Amino acid sequence: MRRTVLAALAVAMVADSAAGAGYSLLNVGIDYLNQERYSDAIVWLDKAIAAGDLNPDQSHVAYVDRGLAYSMQQQPDKAASDFTSALAIMPDDPQTIAERASAYIEANQPDKAMNDLADLQKKSPHNVSIAFQRGLLDWEMGHYADAGNAFSETLADGNYAYSWLWFQLARLKQGQELSIFRPQTWDIAGLHIKATSQVGWPMPLISFYQGEMDEAAVYSAVQKDGENEGRLCEANFYIAEWRALHGDVTAAKPMMEKAESDCPMNYIERHMAKFELRKLP
Repeated sequence: MRRTVLAALAVAMVADSAAGAGYSLLNVGIDYLNQERYSDAIVWLDKAIAAGDLNPDQSHVAYVDRGLAYSMQQQPDKAASDFTSALAIMPDDPQTIAERASAYIEANQPDKAMNDLADLQKKSPHNVSIAFQRGLLDWEMGHYADAGNAFSETLADGNYAYSWLWFQLARLKQGQELSIFRPQTWDIAGLHIKATSQVGWPMPLISFYQGEMDEAAVYSAVQKDGENEGRLCEANFYIAEWRALHGDVTAAKPMMEKAESDCPMNYIERHMAKFELRKLP
């Protein structure tokens, strides 16, 4: 599942008739970030910021992107500093608050992460996307009951299947039974029938969690899908989580390592795999 925060990268690409040298440098940095060349991205984003002629939107993107690059380079203190600089420009940006909270968790500063979580809750109490972010952050901190509560708030979201998967992981962590997957439905005008969303990806993962499909069938479904890389990444991650939560850490760990190394940069599963590997013996 793609991380929505990276959609902000496109902001800097908007044509700006008054753009100076920093604008060109910024776009080079963004390009390197999208290529996962993080050291190069940092170098060029440094230059863009130092140019001193970025407008506020571009400066915000530059700090967020450099923070993301630092996060991927496992430099959470520098990442948190950049996210703080970005928030000085756009204080109410919930995605950047979530990124900073994640950096604080990685930097072993849980109190600061909790403050950002509280801020997210205050700014967007009924936003399902932010509730999902809160759930992920609570999961990273080991607050599985709070994570489950946050994920339960997202079950009406358009990414319902992923919300359901994470809600089940939180339930399993607490020793609870899985809940039944109830596909979303909507009326088809004029036909007096309902259509359901129980088709396509990630339904094979849902079926696996419900005991209706085995691992081999999930990976077979991945091979049939045109977007193979992202689907394979997700299959490795969610099956690894399942195995770990059922006591098969030996099999889970190499699958989680593949998710961390092979998932596209903008996938939630890559980010979460990094944290999960720290918990596995």
